[in-house]
Amino acid sequence: MRIRSILVILVMLASSSFAQDDFPDPLLLVNRSHTQRTVLYADYYTQRVCNDDSVIVFSIVNTLLRVSEEQNDPELTNEAILLRAHYFFCNTVLDAGIILSELDAALRKAEERNSLWLRIRIESMLGFVNCNRLKQYEQGLIHLTRAANLMDDKPSSEYPLKQVCNYHVGFQLLRFEDYNNALVYLNKAAKVDVPKGMKDHRYQLFNALGLIYRKMNRLTASDSCFVMAKRFSEELSDSSWVAITSGNLGENHLLRGELNEAYPLLQLDAMMAQKNLDWGLASNSLALMADIRLKQGNTNAADSLLTLARKFAYRSGNYQRLHVVYPRLAKLYAAKGNALQAQLYIDSSLYVNDSLERATNSMRSARAEQKVQIEQLQAMAEQQNQERTRQIMLRNSIIVVLFLLMVIVALLFNRHRLKLRERQLKLEADRSHAEQRLDQAIKRLNALAYEKKKNADKDTNERSLSDGVQQLENAVILTDKDWRDFSETFEGVHPGFFVRLNEKFPGLTSAETRFMVLKRLQFSVKEMSVVLGVSAEAIRQMRYRIKKKLHLGKEDDLGELVRYV
Repeated sequence: MRIRSILVILVMLASSSFAQDDFPDPLLLVNRSHTQRTVLYADYYTQRVCNDDSVIVFSIVNTLLRVSEEQNDPELTNEAILLRAHYFFCNTVLDAGIILSELDAALRKAEERNSLWLRIRIESMLGFVNCNRLKQYEQGLIHLTRAANLMDDKPSSEYPLKQVCNYHVGFQLLRFEDYNNALVYLNKAAKVDVPKGMKDHRYQLFNALGLIYRKMNRLTASDSCFVMAKRFSEELSDSSWVAITSGNLGENHLLRGELNEAYPLLQLDAMMAQKNLDWGLASNSLALMADIRLKQGNTNAADSLLTLARKFAYRSGNYQRLHVVYPRLAKLYAAKGNALQAQLYIDSSLYVNDSLERATNSMRSARAEQKVQIEQLQAMAEQQNQERTRQIMLRNSIIVVLFLLMVIVALLFNRHRLKLRERQLKLEADRSHAEQRLDQAIKRLNALAYEKKKNADKDTNERSLSDGVQQLENAVILTDKDWRDFSETFEGVHPGFFVRLNEKFPGLTSAETRFMVLKRLQFSVKEMSVVLGVSAEAIRQMRYRIKKKLHLGKEDDLGELVRYV
């Protein structure tokens, strides 16, 4: 078992080494342009990559990545991405979904790495997978067209596959008989100057153009294109394509009724097709040669040619070839007088043409349905994008509005805070000023009291204690104007004091109110007696009376009580 495992590893290594020999040395690709690299590895992509297994291909991919890092050449990383994608593209065993997933991943990498040439190559592969494997024709054409259009303003010297990408679009459009659009891309491709070292596909381009012009019944233009295709084939020494283009020219001569000119050209095509074992192409040319012989009245020669044509058509397995053979067989049997056999081939011909027409219509319908589906998906995606954009704009608008509101609120708050601060400062200034005025008023009050005290009746202190309260009630040391001025000054320092005092202790007389005011100012009994012009005992009597009115005990302090008014 161990020996078998070792042998397997050796075979894998040997295969890997062989593949490395076929793929150009990665060091030769370092710091080369895309075109130079494409020329160097073109043969490997066209001949080997689709046949090598994953071990070999991924070994080359890893080598490219390693050299890319060592040589600081990011383009080799792009080449590694392309090679991996190409391996999956060529794989006919893997599920198409896996292949699409790999190609989509490669396309995202191309976009992330901002590599236009890599994106073009991956778009082209996606086009072929969709068209040929998944039968998603419209999606495939979208990818192929995108690949070609990305190079519209790019020089072919930098994008060596510009010709072939446009050709692929034109050829796919030709399959759907979309001749006008096919002409656009094929003519674009025909004008591309192919870089030195790259294969020139103009022989195929002009051959396709010739087929389109024939379908459009423009035989002169068709002839010119086939002649150009033949000339390019001769320059390449490609005898197979020389024969193919000759056969197409022969068919144009046949359509014009130029039988002698048509026959040798078709004969050359038939002989080369048989040599290349291209039985379908051989069948087509032989059937057209038989048609010429029938027109010339040579039924025996036509019979031999059609026998071979029918045989090769069956051998090719290409059902489409019968639509050329069966009508000629019907003509042959009609010429021989075998009406029944002729009718059978006419019916067969109609059946084949109907089948081919249904197949073509089915393909067109599929493309049309796919186009509608794609347009619907695009419309939904556009609606989603618009809704997402609307949501983003709405969100941003809300954010902006909220931000502006926050700014406005902040400004208003700051303005309000400044106003409050100004008001507070003003109040503090007013309070300070009022306190100064109150101090001055108290000083004036004391001065006035002492002055009036000197001039008062010296017998005041001898009055009875029972008359003390009455003395306080009738005290006139302070005039009403003096008290009013003093009250205003006091109210400025203690705003609302008189209202609160009256609310808290209703029923106080004016004398009792004056007592409470002086108590609030922390006047002593002696100071009160001087200001009010009564004896100290009268002041104490007033204090007792107020406590009794307010239901206070002896231990209760009127100074503390009035301080919280």
